[in-house]
Amino acid sequence: MSRFTSVLRDLNERITLPQPHKSRILLEIAADLNDLYEEFRNRGLNESEAIAMAKETCDISDTALRELTQIHETTFRRFLDKLSVNRRTKYERLLLALLLCCVAIITSQAIWSMSFFYHASNFIWPIIGMVFIAFAIFFTKFYSLFIEKNHSVHQLRSRLDMLISTAGVSVLIGVYGYFWELFRAKSMSVFMGFNIIMITETDIQHTPLLLPDMAGIFLRASFLMVVSMFAALIIIVMWALLIYKVTKIEQDEAAILLAADSE
Repeated sequence: MSRFTSVLRDLNERITLPQPHKSRILLEIAADLNDLYEEFRNRGLNESEAIAMAKETCDISDTALRELTQIHETTFRRFLDKLSVNRRTKYERLLLALLLCCVAIITSQAIWSMSFFYHASNFIWPIIGMVFIAFAIFFTKFYSLFIEKNHSVHQLRSRLDMLISTAGVSVLIGVYGYFWELFRAKSMSVFMGFNIIMITETDIQHTPLLLPDMAGIFLRASFLMVVSMFAALIIIVMWALLIYKVTKIEQDEAAILLAADSE
């Protein structure tokens, strides 16, 4: 890729985005230039002609560069990059790690102190499904990055957005299920109030049987939120591990491209 070093260095000066956005854009452009070069070579052009045609075809104007910059400055991308540990100092990373550990310990103790299957809401099972999907994505990506070492630019960030989305879906399911369970509790309380008015003295002894059901609903709602937050925490930790590796690869690759000697 050193054949395009001068172009990439020029773009590096023109791109005003901070890292890791700049490295990501440079790698994407470098991959496009290389694809164009290979295509022109396959058409029968010699090396110098293919290089010239690739540079001419991929000539990025200031307007196109601004549009490309705006794409990489979307709200969602900015939010994800703020979560990335690559942009934080070692003290911020340590504080974040300690916070995550404390939340994980407290949440896990709350989960294991309860009877899972007894208090489980039906909404817990979709959350567990999201966790299984997240683990499948994580192990697939982990194998690709760390074992297979597939560092293709077009594949580096594939499925990472899907992974972090499973955390969001887990939280949404938890919130929806929480209010649904509370709605059930409210409906039951209205039903109980109506029944209490209608019961006779001989039926009073049977009325307390309804109270444990209401208590169980409130308990299931709270337990559901705990599980959804814990699931989201696990998924975010998996995503952070992968995004750290991906960002490091992108910056290393961009540094190599910019440091290469032009042919």
